[in-house]
Amino acid sequence: MKKIIDGHRDIQELYTTIDEKSKEIDRLRNSSINEFRDRDFSEYCEYIVAFKLQERGWEVYQPLSDRYIDIVAIREINGKQIIRTIQVKGSRIEKEGTQLSYGLTHKPKDLMHDSAHFFIWLFYDKDEKENFIIISISDFIRLMGKHFFKSMSWRKGNCRIHFSADIQKTKLKEHLNKWDNLVKGGKSGIAELCISAQEVEDSWKSKNASEKWKKTNSRIIKQISPEMMERIRRKTEVDK
Repeated sequence: MKKIIDGHRDIQELYTTIDEKSKEIDRLRNSSINEFRDRDFSEYCEYIVAFKLQERGWEVYQPLSDRYIDIVAIREINGKQIIRTIQVKGSRIEKEGTQLSYGLTHKPKDLMHDSAHFFIWLFYDKDEKENFIIISISDFIRLMGKHFFKSMSWRKGNCRIHFSADIQKTKLKEHLNKWDNLVKGGKSGIAELCISAQEVEDSWKSKNASEKWKKTNSRIIKQISPEMMERIRRKTEVDK
C-alpha cells in the first residue's frame, strides 16, 4: 500500500516501515485467521482489501491520519478519475446464541455524508474463505432499516451488528464481492439520509434547529457558575 507523505518525512524511514509491514503480512498469511490477535486481524483485513483493490486496477493510499478512512482508492475509467474513501471492517465466525454469525461495530460518526465513501467488510467463513461486502453509506442505511438507527445502542455508539454466517440467505448477498459497486458510487445527496440515522431527536432536523440549539445552549450556560466559565475559557482559549 502506498503512503501519502509530506516533505518532512524521511523517505528511508518510510521504506523501512513498508518493508516491515510487508514481512508481517507475509507471516500472518501463513497463519490461521483464528490465531490472530484482534489488532493484527483488523490491520490484516485492511491490507487484504488494499491488495484486492490493486488487483482490480485501483491505486491505493493509506491516509496519514486514520480517522474513519482506512484507504483512499483512485482509478481512471474512460478518462475520468474516480476517488473512493473506504472504511474497512473484518470479522471471523462468531457465535450469537445458537447461531453462527459475523459481527462488527459501526458508530453514527462513521456515516460520512459522501456518495464516494464506502464500507468494505471482510468476513472469513469457517473454512477461512474471504467474503467481501462492498457497500455504500446509502445502501448501508437502507440495509439496516429505520428502526435500527433509533436503537439506544446505536445512538450511544456501542452497537455490535450481527449478520448470519450464511450470507446467501441474507440481504448482504446483493453486496457480496460486488467490486463494481465502487465504480458506480453510492447514492448522491445523502446528507439528509445520514443525518436521520445520526440525530437523536427528529425535531433537530427542522429548519428551526439552529435556533433551538442556541436557546438550549444559552440556558445551559446560565446554569454554569462564573468561576467554572472562566476555567472553561482558559482551557479552550487559543493562543494568538
